[in-house]
This record gives sequence, structure tokens and C-alpha cells, in this order.
Amino acid sequence: MLGVSRRLFSAFLVVSLLLPLNPSVAAASDGLRIVPYPATPAVDRAAAPDRVLVRWRADATSASRASVIRAEGLRPVRPLGLPRLELLDTRGRSVEAVVAALSRRGVVEYAEPDFYRHFAANPTGEEWFGELWGLHNTGQTVGGVAGQRDADIDFPKAARTTLGKSSVVVAVVDDGVDLSHPDLAGRAWRNPGETGNGKATNGKDDDGNGLVDDVNGWDFFHDDRTVHDFEDDAHGTHVAGTIAATLNGIGVVGVAPRVKIMALKFGNASGGLTSDAIRAIRYAAAKGADVINASWGGPSSSALRDAIAGSGILMVAAAGNEALNNDTSAGRPYPASYGLANIIAVGAADSRGQLASFSNYGPSSVDLVAPGVNILSIIPATSEHGPAGAFASGTSMAAPHVTGVAALVVSVKPGLASRPSDLRKRLIRTVKAAPATAGLTVSGGMVNALRAVDFVAPTVSRPKVDLAKGERATGDGAIPVRVSWTAGDATSGLDRVQLQQRRDGGSWRPVSLPAATASSRIRNLLPGHAYEFRVRAWDRAGNRSAFATSNVTRVVVRQDGSSLVHRSGSWSRVTKPSALGGALRASDEAGASAATTFTGRAVAWIAERGPGYGKARVFIDGVKVAVIDLEASATQPRRLLFARTWGSSVQRTIEIRVVGTAGRPRVTLDAFAFLR
Repeated sequence: MLGVSRRLFSAFLVVSLLLPLNPSVAAASDGLRIVPYPATPAVDRAAAPDRVLVRWRADATSASRASVIRAEGLRPVRPLGLPRLELLDTRGRSVEAVVAALSRRGVVEYAEPDFYRHFAANPTGEEWFGELWGLHNTGQTVGGVAGQRDADIDFPKAARTTLGKSSVVVAVVDDGVDLSHPDLAGRAWRNPGETGNGKATNGKDDDGNGLVDDVNGWDFFHDDRTVHDFEDDAHGTHVAGTIAATLNGIGVVGVAPRVKIMALKFGNASGGLTSDAIRAIRYAAAKGADVINASWGGPSSSALRDAIAGSGILMVAAAGNEALNNDTSAGRPYPASYGLANIIAVGAADSRGQLASFSNYGPSSVDLVAPGVNILSIIPATSEHGPAGAFASGTSMAAPHVTGVAALVVSVKPGLASRPSDLRKRLIRTVKAAPATAGLTVSGGMVNALRAVDFVAPTVSRPKVDLAKGERATGDGAIPVRVSWTAGDATSGLDRVQLQQRRDGGSWRPVSLPAATASSRIRNLLPGHAYEFRVRAWDRAGNRSAFATSNVTRVVVRQDGSSLVHRSGSWSRVTKPSALGGALRASDEAGASAATTFTGRAVAWIAERGPGYGKARVFIDGVKVAVIDLEASATQPRRLLFARTWGSSVQRTIEIRVVGTAGRPRVTLDAFAFLR
């Protein structure tokens, strides 16, 4: 019975863990290829092993310096251009011993190691980064399959915002984690109640939780402090590597390479007991884990459901590998199918953005997909090889991608860890569209690190209102203006813009736009009213800007017969139903002019164009600014033939003069309009 019960929960892993990693590595006789890691990452050395920096006291003579160097058996390397600062060779002595000896010398101001200074972390510089298509898909071929460019989680772009914080703790509830693997160096969570002052190995339950020396987590399968046993499966280590493999220049890198891993073992290759999974979840909650990764499943259990619901932690759960519809199938796995507000269910996608052939799905039960086919991560050392890497496929491999992104989000917004339902919504809302999974998951998308960590609202400029040159005034006398703005989001990209308008201080009303991210809209404004416009924008991460509001705009129209329009030369009044007010002025006389003086920030000349019409010059304050041709193949009434905008509202004069074009001299004046 014990053997059967331990199979109630099993890892969601398909294919072999050990598949080809590198074509340059010879295949073993069984066809498996294993790539061993270097024994020590190059960046582990903190300082040069044979150099020390020394600064001499201001009163130290050349002779006294030379005497100390001889006495300590050192050798000068070079001066460094800073007064009294020198680099010395230890000549085989330990750096620590030389620093201590020099520090005791009265002529030495200070001595210190020649520390290494590492370049800013470059997560794409990891040795096998090119194989990690889930983090950055360029269309590369992995596992014999050419990927689809950008079918990934946008890790390099998200890394510009955060690589995770060491204060964030991810509980890997699995078959154990080999924390000694070089690509997990520095990633182990340490129980503050069991560390320091010899507590880690004193054989006592220092934190009073009933577990002795639970420094990095606990093995609930064997009930001991060893969170990885070599005879057991490599599943949990592979999962942990995808979440948090460290930045060290070798091997792989995790989605959140600076967070900590709490290793909670509750099973082995055959599975684990529900009761042990519950104990692990309770431990994670008691010790303040921020996210739980559950790359396993089994039959429904009310006890397990209650433990998860009461944990107060987001659990990222693998949806399963049976190609089932989790909405309806009687064999759907749990915990992914509980439907709790603090569980996010994850399906697997391949490098082409397709739902993996083995992945479970569900339009209302599987929340999103993540990379889960041919995923390269780490595996533990065995008697046959040292620490290594390996490919694996499964929703087990998809879930840790989402867990890593969740850890990045908590690194940016720590408060979301205590609001797991909001954290879950954030991950779902910020997915990247994966069209091939539309209708198969709640979101129809792939988890996206870039959008998930983007909490910066898009930028929006105050709308600008200009008279719309080339547009036509309406028959009721409304004048067309162009409302324009700029909106953008450099991180996640702009998703949509909303424009609103109000008149005379009334209610704001929405204005439809020709496209979701349009940057302008033509509106017709009636003279005698005060108009305002405001705009806001959303980015693809769901961030929304505040409204940016225009200045108040008023339109003034002076029609052709206005006493404020001064004409010279011959102008005739022409009755036309299509004209503003039913009439306009026309002139065929070269040099005839019409002018008006106004106070405003924009002005337009409104006229009729048509066959055989001529040209006119436009002057502003006596300076020619344009020549307008009124000829058109068909009559075009009420056109804004000329428009000019300035930054401020001051007094100006606009004048039009008939050119007297040979064979087509006619010029018309319907009205002048200006904005205040």
C-alpha cells in the first residue's frame, strides 16, 4: 500500500531528462548526452591570488617602504598613479597573510586585496543561453526543431528592470533540489531561525518548529534535513534551475536568477503522499515563501485544497501532460484544477508558439501557457558524472517559467506576494498573445516577463487642437479641428488610447478613434462654445496613464460679409446653399484682397474650390506665407484651404490677394476662422 500511496502525486515530465545538449559532446552508449559543468565558476574568485594594494603613510620614506617590502618578502609590481599607492606581488604568500602583516606596519596607511570587479550582469552571456529558447527565441533550432521568433517570455528585456531580489523566496515543492549544483550557487534560502552561531548543525530545533537543523528547507519524504537525495529523481533540480539558476557565466540562467530557493522535498521519482505535500505547503507558509512551484498532480483532495487555500501564497501548478481538457475531463489533475484564486494553472507551449502535443488545456481551467518543450536546465551530479544540464519537456517545465516571472513581479512589487489573487491576475493580464492557444486557455497567451514587471504607465502629452487644413466645414457652421497627441510606452508597448471631449464644462463624452493607438482625430466645433479634450493611454502590461487635458478651445468665425472683413478691389456676393450662411464672395480681379485682424492662436481661410479657379497669396501681418491654388476637378465647398497655428493667442492680421491666374482667375472667400 505504501508504494501505491506514494504514487498519488507524480511529476509532470515527459520524454527523457537526458537529451542532446551540445553536438560537440560525444554520445554515451545508451544514446544519452550529458554536459558536465565546470567545477568552479570563473567569477567565484573574489580577488587576485597574488596581489595586494598598499598605501603608505604620508611620512613614510622611500627607504622605509623598501625595508618593509624586503622584510615581508614582497616585490613591487607597479605604481598606480595615486600618491603613495602601490601594487605588490605576494610571491607565493597568501593575500590574507600579507594584508594582515602590512596592516601592522607603522608606515602603512592601509593594505587590501586586489579585488575583482565584475561587469554588470549580462544574463544573455551564460554559456548555454542560445539553447534557452523559452527565455529568448530568435528562431534558433533546439532539439531539431526550428522555433518561431519571439515565441518566448521576453526575458532579456525584462532583465533590464529586474533579475529578482534575494529577499524573494520561491518554495520548490518537489522531489528535492541539489543546492550544491554550481548553477544554484548562492540561491539557497537559509532559515534565519537555524543559521548563525553554529545553529545550522547543532542537532537542535532552534526555531521551535519541530524540525531539527532545517537550514535550507526540509525533506518531508524521509523526514530529515537533506533536501536532495542522489538516489531520487532530478525533477526538482531541473525545475529550480529554470526558476533561479544563477548568473555565473556558465551553463544556464533562470528566469529570476537572484531570488532564493526553499527546497521542500515530498517525494521521489515515483511520487509523493498528499499528507507530505500538505506539510511542505504549511512549511512554506510558515517560513514566508512568496511563491510555490507545484510541477506535479494527482486526484482531487479536499485536504490538499484546504492547505493551498489557507496558505496565502500563489501556487503555480502544472496543468498536466495527458492532452486532456481540464474543463471537462474526469481525469483532470489537481492542484491545477481546483480553481482557487491563489492557483495559476500552466499549460506547455513549444518553440513555435503551439500548444504542446501532450499538454492539458482548458478554456476556463488552464490560465496560460509557458515554454515547456525541449527546456534546458540543470540536473544533479551522479556517480557517473558531475553536475550537468539536460533537456526535458512537460508542463513541469512550463510551470517554473511562470514561477520565475511571479518572483520577478514580487521583486518589483513586494506587496503582491501577500495578495496572491492579484499576483495571479497580473500574470494572466500581461500575457503575450499566443494565437495557436486562443480558446484553449483562459488568457490565450504565453506568460510574459517584460509586461509582468512593467509597472510604469505610458506617457501621454496634452492634446493639441489645430484648425484642420484641407478638411471641410459642416453645413451647420461647425469648423473642423485636428486634435492630436503623443502617447508611448518604451517598455511594453502601447496598447490603446482613449479620447474624451466636453463642451461648456459639461460631462465628458467618449470620442471614437480610427485605430486603438491613433494619435489624432478630426472634430467639428461649433462657434460660440468652449471645448476641452482629454486623452489617456494603456500599455500592454495593463498600466494606465492619467488623463492629459487640453486647453479650453473656442472657435470664432467671420463670414465673407462681416464688417470686420475688409475687402479691396472687386468682390461679388454669390448665393450658394453649400456656402456658410448660404453665400460667399468671389473675385476675378488680380490684386483684389480681403483681410481681417483677429486675436487668436490659429487662423484658417475657408473657401470654395472648383474647376477653373485660380490662385491667391496669403499674408500674415504683411508677410507672404503661402500661395494657394483653388483649382479642383469638382466643386469642393467650405474647405479650409489655409491654416496656421501659433503657440500663443495674440493679435494678428490675415490677408488674401487674388493672383489673377491666366485663364482661371477666380478666388473665393467663404469665411475666416480662428481659435482662441
